[in-house]
Amino acid sequence: MPHAEDIWAGEAVASGMQVLDLRRLGDTSFEADSLPMPGGRAYGGQVLAQALLAAGHTVEAERLMHSMHGYFLRPGDASRPITFEVEVLRDGRSFSARRTHAFQDGQPILSMIASFQPAAGGPRPSGHDARGSEARRGGLGARHPRAVRGRRSRRLLAEAHAF
Repeated sequence: MPHAEDIWAGEAVASGMQVLDLRRLGDTSFEADSLPMPGGRAYGGQVLAQALLAAGHTVEAERLMHSMHGYFLRPGDASRPITFEVEVLRDGRSFSARRTHAFQDGQPILSMIASFQPAAGGPRPSGHDARGSEARRGGLGARHPRAVRGRRSRRLLAEAHAF
């Protein structure tokens, strides 16, 4: 017999996945519900994830998120649906850019911009991986976070140019 904790965890995951299933209202318009939260406010991470998914639904399937930046403008009400409007900014050979606004009652609660790029193939530079293993091994980055960011930026630029 499953433990009560296992049953609760499965229901929690199913509820979380359900709010990430956006309803398409138009080519660039979407709607989604929120998870119930204490205090009745929509959880910001959920709204940001939904905005990113809405933007992702407007780019080619092989394009993955490259970067994103968002601003929380107002609190959202978890008891009401959120509408997402995506603006297509650019579809280039290497990148696609999207601006997404989340609205409730005609008022923006989140503004986000994201870029997407095709998945980069090929080997990664030696000694680096996406999880920052060099910093965990006690390299320079373990003591100097800016150095890690600099190496990571150079690696991402090298991967982008190799494509």
